[in-house]
Amino acid sequence: MIRYMDDGVWLDASSIEQICTLFIGANEFNPGRTKPVTLLDGRAITKTNAPLILLESAVQQHLDAKAVSRGYDNIQSAMIRAGYPGPYHTEGTKFAQWADACWVAVYAVFADIKASKREVPTVEELYEILPSFD
Repeated sequence: MIRYMDDGVWLDASSIEQICTLFIGANEFNPGRTKPVTLLDGRAITKTNAPLILLESAVQQHLDAKAVSRGYDNIQSAMIRAGYPGPYHTEGTKFAQWADACWVAVYAVFADIKASKREVPTVEELYEILPSFD
């Protein structure tokens, strides 16, 4: 559950994606929400940053899914193995390096978006930009 404040009232959402979709216009007659909401941790979600937050969430899910496919709970549990000698150290290091490379790519795309050098990509387009986990 994600808590957020809307007009002075704390509300609950099932996910960050649910909150972000408030800002994404469905059609020309429904432009989406324009007034920001504040998360419990103090971050604000706005019409401008909601698409990027959705992409960040999708990338995190992508990283987690790869780690789960290798038997870990999530990307963090895979990456933590990099810090300890043992049978999972090498794979943990590989996960950590891959995750770092993915986030470097994502934030380069975000910088281009903020500089008006490119449009916001779809999730699928962003996945194509990410390095593969070999």
